[in-house]
Amino acid sequence: MELLCLKCMKTSPRTATHCECGYQFTGDEPRNVPEAEASSMPSPPSDRDPPRGSSSQELFPSPNLPEPLADPLRVLRKVVIGLNWALATFLPALTVMCVLEESYVMAMVVFLSGFINVVWMHGVAKLLPTGPTDIIYLRSFRSDRQTGGIRTSIERVFDPLYRVSGIREPRRRMLRVVRFMSYLVFMLKYANPQYLNLEAGREWKGRLWRSLSEVRGVIIDIAEMTPAIVAEIRLCVKCVGMKRILFVVRDSEEPEAWLEQIRQLTDSPAALDDISVAAWGDGKKARQEFEKQAEAFRNRLPRDPAGLDLSARVLAEQMPEERFKETNTWLIFEIIAGVSIGIIAGVLIDMLIGQYASYLLLFFFYLYLGSQYRSFRRNCGSPSRLKIAARTIRPAVFLGYVSGVIALMVALLMPSVEAVHAAAARMKSSNNLKQIGLEMHNFNDANGRFPGVNRPMPPFQHPVSWRVLLLPYLEYEQLYRMYRFDEPWDGPNNIKLLSMMPRVYEIPPLKSKPKKTPIGHTYYRVFASRPGVTPSAMFVDGQEGPTMLSMSDGTSNTLLVVEAAESVPWTMPEALEYGPDLPLPKLGGHFRGGFNALLGDTSVRFIRGNTPEDRLRAWITKDGNETIPLD
Repeated sequence: MELLCLKCMKTSPRTATHCECGYQFTGDEPRNVPEAEASSMPSPPSDRDPPRGSSSQELFPSPNLPEPLADPLRVLRKVVIGLNWALATFLPALTVMCVLEESYVMAMVVFLSGFINVVWMHGVAKLLPTGPTDIIYLRSFRSDRQTGGIRTSIERVFDPLYRVSGIREPRRRMLRVVRFMSYLVFMLKYANPQYLNLEAGREWKGRLWRSLSEVRGVIIDIAEMTPAIVAEIRLCVKCVGMKRILFVVRDSEEPEAWLEQIRQLTDSPAALDDISVAAWGDGKKARQEFEKQAEAFRNRLPRDPAGLDLSARVLAEQMPEERFKETNTWLIFEIIAGVSIGIIAGVLIDMLIGQYASYLLLFFFYLYLGSQYRSFRRNCGSPSRLKIAARTIRPAVFLGYVSGVIALMVALLMPSVEAVHAAAARMKSSNNLKQIGLEMHNFNDANGRFPGVNRPMPPFQHPVSWRVLLLPYLEYEQLYRMYRFDEPWDGPNNIKLLSMMPRVYEIPPLKSKPKKTPIGHTYYRVFASRPGVTPSAMFVDGQEGPTMLSMSDGTSNTLLVVEAAESVPWTMPEALEYGPDLPLPKLGGHFRGGFNALLGDTSVRFIRGNTPEDRLRAWITKDGNETIPLD
């Protein structure tokens, strides 16, 4: 045996310590076996085939050899399985969370969408390859779009015994994070023969040379003879031999012309019987003939890999340059980033255009998903993979159509349903205010004035809320007796009463946009001015309540209670401060278009959100003598 220099690719005696070029042998270099010595070696038993998939790394374990072409599909399959398990684990929890929030439509959409994802990714994991590449398909990148039918027919012939792979086009690549935003579609496309999966990356020439040693055959499309194709033909003939190569030509010329051209390109003395050619043409008969020729090539392929030809590395280094992108090893993080961006984009769409408009987009997304499945069926030539897709992907597409129709119905019908619910909630809040107004007048009839704001109950010193003073008139005598006037509202006894807030102080939440109101908080509040401020609001902070005569503007022009934007504990003595020079606090926000307000005559008015500020101030004051125009 002789030692092979990995720097200049020349051989030296096995006793040598240095090569002529100065390279120092380490003992890990591959041995080159001369033909005379190789012929005297014993051959493997004839009744046992060489193991399928034996690689050049097993034959030549040197760390200086380049890595084979990257195969991200095998990594992607593991990622898909992991994502599928994670989604299947969290899907019930997400559905239960939506049910607990009483968002049943959202729970149904979340469950159907998540279940579709689980079924879809299960099918994709079944479709993505698990074994190594058996056949490498080489072609000119400029004719990629015209060779889709050829790849489909090749897959139909070689599947499931052989896995056919090819180098992906280095240009016109979409950003991976953007691709993974629509990962359902992307993964199905990646499992399609139209999207070749091997990544060349850096040092692609040596990596192609290394990969040719681990395959059983090569298919080369020579319809467009570029310098790269010519160099790849010569490299493949040197690495795997002429018998392991299938040349794909066009039926526009006679086969003899193609054979002669191949012999001239390779400078090979191979016999015509050693050259396999499959002619591709338009029409059903031409494609059937092409598949018969490819099948004949398949049947004559050896069962073992070609093995590593060290002398062919020089040819690989002489090939034309191509700018291949480096294979990204952070695939799992890109998928997570892409999916996260997709979720954030969905949330932003929901916030900007509304929940039901996003349901409408979901309907169109499932239609697009179905079209991609139909495209996969048209382009996939593998009967076994089509059966897998029929068992897994097709049910997901059907469920997608069902979910899309439901989402469409929700998007079209639920806004009107929510409008009815909003009107009912608004009417319920109006009735609450009317009841509060009636009990305030009952308090006035019994005490000669309305309840005071932030005023203690004699002989005690702690201020009391007007909402607590109305409890006996609202038929909550027992709750009124439980309140301790000798301690503040947040004392050890009174703080326990927050959870016992009467329903009349509660604004009915909207089902479409429920508010996270703390327990025992209310939005029904009154305006109060500081002593000496004129014109004054209905109530004065810390003083006795107003009388009917103090409302010089008239009871129908003075606000008693409003729906505020911020909630407060219902037992807390407080008020919305008003002054002529103070900015108005935020009001409403519970119903679209405005807020309910209780007037001094117990009527309830819905005040629009675009009401001018001067008119709103005129309603707040009781003695400003303003003129309020009729709407």
